[in-house]
Formats: sequence, structure tokens, C-alpha cells
Amino acid sequence: MASPAFALKKEQETFELDALGGAGQAGTWTTNEKNQIVIQKNTGPAVAIDVAWRFNSDNQLIVSEGDKELLNFGALPGFRSSFQTRDGVLLVKPDRKRTFEFTLRAQWSLDAEHDLLITVNGQQSKIDGFINDPSGRFLYLFSNKKKPLETNVLGFVGGWGKEEGPNGEPKLSFTFKGADGANHKFVLPGSIVMKRSTNQLAYSYNKRNKTLGVQLQGTLLIDSDFRIRYVFDRQKSASGEPLVNSTMIGFAAEIVRPNFQGDLELVLKREDGTNSGTTLAIGGSFSGVLGQTTLLVGFAYSQTTASGGAIRRSVGFDGQLQFQENEVVWSFETTGQTLSLEIGAHIKLGEKNALDGRLNLQMANGEVVGVTALLGVRF
Repeated sequence: MASPAFALKKEQETFELDALGGAGQAGTWTTNEKNQIVIQKNTGPAVAIDVAWRFNSDNQLIVSEGDKELLNFGALPGFRSSFQTRDGVLLVKPDRKRTFEFTLRAQWSLDAEHDLLITVNGQQSKIDGFINDPSGRFLYLFSNKKKPLETNVLGFVGGWGKEEGPNGEPKLSFTFKGADGANHKFVLPGSIVMKRSTNQLAYSYNKRNKTLGVQLQGTLLIDSDFRIRYVFDRQKSASGEPLVNSTMIGFAAEIVRPNFQGDLELVLKREDGTNSGTTLAIGGSFSGVLGQTTLLVGFAYSQTTASGGAIRRSVGFDGQLQFQENEVVWSFETTGQTLSLEIGAHIKLGEKNALDGRLNLQMANGEVVGVTALLGVRF
């Protein structure tokens, strides 16, 4: 089958190029770092010609000269084009069964609809697909809309991080290194969530009535002042190539649940310390914990690992048991919040503990009583 051809002219010379890198009797063609088509002639110097590159609404790659479309690589009869990325560079194979490929250096971003925006030499177009991966990688999947079985996956190598949205809300980001050696960044438009069944961070969104997203893999750590830290697992390909670097993000937070039952609900704070409106619910249970100098409110939770195992952790929160206005409250030192403990249900009181002062509580009238149980734990 003859390869479809298009013509380019430079000064007084016209070249007939085909989709598989041929330039007729002149030689061969490829692209350079400026995304020009470069014709390597059999004799004489190479010729570089300015062209434009864009994706159309069917996710097909178009090469143009001025306002004239030269070739649609996604509509070639008998061809199945394919695309990959390496260091942010787009690798194009007009036919995945053939060896010929060329590269396009581009800038990348995401829009609010999770379309992938690609800019080549100042011309921006979009690829309509989706981010979706169960292992925490940044993979963008799309298909040729005229040939739905012609699917592609663009992978970006880098690390997860966080950004502030336009209203200060926390956003996930993914930083990758481009062909220019500089770091480039995707900022995901949706919100961070915590998957209740595994206590792993996740990114979830809806597109065309489908729920999609990235199930992140890492280690969840909760500090005594409610600060959340999440250490992302390093990910490698089957051949050992790095895909996701091990990075860490942190969020200041405060408790929002008005009692000590059920999940630990923490609202994330903006950089200025105000409430961001984003809440993470961490599955687990509250319990009493003996600290070094006092009795603490603690929280125990399990986290499912990528291998299917589980790691159990617990944390004791900075705070103090106090007796205020005929009720026992837990006063959090870092946030200034107080939560009520129901006597007989959450906390049980008895005689002063002569052996362990950590278990004693001074009442409003000065009387000292002992705590015999706190949030299901007996002492």
C-alpha cells in the first residue's frame, strides 16, 4: 500500500513527503527540536520547513502549513497511529506496526474538564481523554474518536505534590521533567479525597457520567496536632524504570466531628490557617491513651497497602481533660477546640488514683477524681 503523501515547498523546491518518513527521490524526513519538518536530502544540505501541529476534536493529529491542512495522521486508511511520551516529548508513530516515528516538543496542562492541553510552537489544542490509574501513576488515556479501538496512554514520570487552588483550597499536583530539563507541573482541578476502606489518598472526578481517578499509594501519618502527612510510594515499571518518585505532602487540619464516635473527620486548612472547606474522613476508632504525663484522647486506624496487607497505627492528640460547667471536656491545645465527653458513656470517673497521677482529674470544686475508663479503654 502506498503511503499517503503531502507536499511542502521551500523556495523553488517542492518535496513530496509520505506519512512514513519518505521524501520521494529527495531522501527522508523527520522533525527537529523546533518542531519543523526536516528533509534530509540524499545530496546537499538538509532543509527545515515551518509547519503547525494540532489535535482536532476527534483526537487526531493534524499537520498544517499556514491555513492549509496537509495531512491527518489519524485518518490514514489502513494505518493505526500511536502516541507515547518521554520526558514530556510526544513520540508519534503514524502506523504502530512500522518503525518510523517522529517527536514533537510540547507544553502540557489540564483544563477544568480534565482535557489534556498540548501546545506546540504556540498553538494550543486539546486531547479529550481521562486520567485513571489504580496504582498512583499519572497516565492519560485517550482514543481516536473515529477509530475507538485505536487507544493510547501518555505516561508522565515525576512526583506528586500539592498546590493551592484559586480560593486557597488544597489541590494535588504532579511535577515532571520536560525535554528542556526544567520541571513542569499538572495541577488537578478536582479535590483530594480519602478512600475510607483503605485510608489511602485518592483523586476522584466525574466525566461524562463516569467516575474516574487515581488511587494513590503511600503512607498516611497523623500527628498529635492533627497535621496530616502522606508519603507517596515509589513506583517503577516492569523494566525497573522510575514512574513515580517518593515524595511527601502535608496539611494542617483541625477536627470537625462534634463527638468521639466513628471516623476522624479533619478539615484541611489553607496556607493562611483558615478553613479550606475540604474534609478528609479517616476510618478508625477513638480510644483513651496513656501519655508520658497525662491521659490522652487517641485514634487508631488501619491502612491497606498496595500488596493488600494492613498496617495499624495510633496517635494521641495534644490536649487536656478538663471539668467545665458540670461536664468533662477535652480541650485541644493546638486548635483551642473543646469537645464534650459524656460521663458514663465516653468517660467513667471514680476515686482518686494514688499510683498514677496521669489518671486524675480535678473537678470544678477542687475535688480530684480518677478516670477509670476513657473511650472504651479501662485503666
